[in-house]
Amino acid sequence: MIHLDTHVAVWLRAGDQKRLKPIRKVLASSELRISPFVVLELQALFEIGRLRETGRWIAERLAEDHEVLVHTAQLAEAVDRSLDLSFTRDPYDRLIAAHALASGASLLTVDETLRANVSCARWS
Repeated sequence: MIHLDTHVAVWLRAGDQKRLKPIRKVLASSELRISPFVVLELQALFEIGRLRETGRWIAERLAEDHEVLVHTAQLAEAVDRSLDLSFTRDPYDRLIAAHALASGASLLTVDETLRANVSCARWS
């Protein structure tokens, strides 16, 4: 199982083949999930005008178009584990990374800081 970071979810929804090219094989051959914390961050981005679609709408389209499901297991453990991820003050990064860790999933992210500090974060 692979969790998608927020920007990967946005790129997949937008069909951004150029940005997704390095991970095309991973996307095609993996069980893809997003955390509810990704949906929340997408909603926040919509509310400040950085996205044109709501978090819920994007999550629904990802499920329909790419079989990306919202993974709701291990949420309490994710919140608990996020308390130890002090390398960042970004609550979304903390929760999204902690949810992948708690779920035993890889986190697919281009974010170099996440990849340097979270054992399950990768970009291939």
